[in-house]
Amino acid sequence: GVLGLCVAGFSYFIFGPITRYTISYGTHETVVLLLASSVGLLGLGFYTHKRIGLDMALATPVRDLTCIDLFNVVAFWALTRMLRHIGLVYVNALNAGQTTMAAVVGVTTFHEPLTLPLISGVGLTILGLTIMS
Repeated sequence: GVLGLCVAGFSYFIFGPITRYTISYGTHETVVLLLASSVGLLGLGFYTHKRIGLDMALATPVRDLTCIDLFNVVAFWALTRMLRHIGLVYVNALNAGQTTMAAVVGVTTFHEPLTLPLISGVGLTILGLTIMS
């Protein structure tokens, strides 16, 4: 699990500057979205196949897959638009807020436990974003 998180973090760390560079020099957002989505689909598809198998993956309701795909496309489109207009540091700071938003939704919507590490992490993220601005 930790290795997976490290790989994901490193990949996202590389994705921002490369995306910023390519869209700054004329590559259309659609191309970036297509490439990012393809890499994600192949990587996560391989992992899903190894972890739960093809039968279980195909049993996922179409409605769920459609929601996931739609939100993913909107998020990456917004990211590429932000990278065109504001600096990479600010985009990454906004992306850091995703974890905080997910934690709040987890507690409020899915009734996950409100723990001291969770509160500390949310607080540190908010503090960091406040200091940055």
